[in-house]
Amino acid sequence: MFCKETGIKAPSASTIARIIKWLKDKREILDPNVKVSLYGKTGKLVIRKRKREKKLRRGNFYPKCPGDLVQIDSIVIFLNGVKMFLISGIDVVSRFGYPPPSGVCSNG
Repeated sequence: MFCKETGIKAPSASTIARIIKWLKDKREILDPNVKVSLYGKTGKLVIRKRKREKKLRRGNFYPKCPGDLVQIDSIVIFLNGVKMFLISGIDVVSRFGYPPPSGVCSNG
């Protein structure tokens, strides 16, 4: 938009890729948890760190009996355009695993 208004030729995708590579070589872009913005009007490079939310852990809780703490995992599978979930659980104390069958989730 800015380039059209001022009559400047817009940079191509390969030019933008070269700029990003140049910034990586200068170690301006390092961390995937950093958001980098380049303002074309001013030429200012702004680097913002992303705030990571700390994962919820069990803390000082130690299970004593089977069933006190269960680890749950899920996998999403698409079969013939249908979204299906595979949910499995493992008991921490007895190490008993159970993958129950799940139904079909539809959006409509």
